[in-house]
Amino acid sequence: MTETGRILLEPAYLLHRTSYRETSLFLEFLTREHGRVSVLGKGLRRKKGAAYAVFFPFAPLRVSWSARGELPILTDVEVVAAQPLADARALGCGLYLNELILRLLAPHDPHPPIFEVYGQALHRLAAGDEREAVLRNFEVLLLAELGYELPLECDIATGDGLDPGRYYRYIVEQGPVAALPDAGAVRGSALIALRTGVFSNADDLKDAKRLMRGVIAHHLGGRSLKSRELFKYSRT
Repeated sequence: MTETGRILLEPAYLLHRTSYRETSLFLEFLTREHGRVSVLGKGLRRKKGAAYAVFFPFAPLRVSWSARGELPILTDVEVVAAQPLADARALGCGLYLNELILRLLAPHDPHPPIFEVYGQALHRLAAGDEREAVLRNFEVLLLAELGYELPLECDIATGDGLDPGRYYRYIVEQGPVAALPDAGAVRGSALIALRTGVFSNADDLKDAKRLMRGVIAHHLGGRSLKSRELFKYSRT
């Protein structure tokens, strides 16, 4: 569904941009009140002021657009503050967050909590926080806001609370079941860390990453993520 009218100085982040014809850009923004929106930046490739703003990666922006036609037209964009991601690994993480939003969030579906959590994740990445923990926290909160909350409270077979010392097999869209410590099982402590957002050791981060990769793949319907390729070449 396309919105109509003029939107003025809406808080936003740029998710993706592609060239459009010889002088323009096709832009995808995550906005606080309008969700994911696509707008056309006419002539941006030959303008310095506005073009500078949309080439500033991961910076908080304020954008204005006119939505009278089929494709909204960008009318103004301002950088609120710089948000530098200093190294290649952090940059790859930011691109991964962007691709998740582009793949999972429907256009014009407002989710202010996603906007806030995304901004917090970028801030943590820029500050040098543990990157894998930042990504796992974002994935869990994004899925929950979209209606795909992960059941992480108890063993779904027995109703018992999760034991940090036991292993569990996680069934997507159902929850964890106690299991032997084989290749497909994850530690109870990793599941608890996903629920609380607090990771205390590398083993839990490793288990959580493996679990969340499967969960994300399920919700993507088998589609691959291009940003994951960057991690192969940006390891520190």
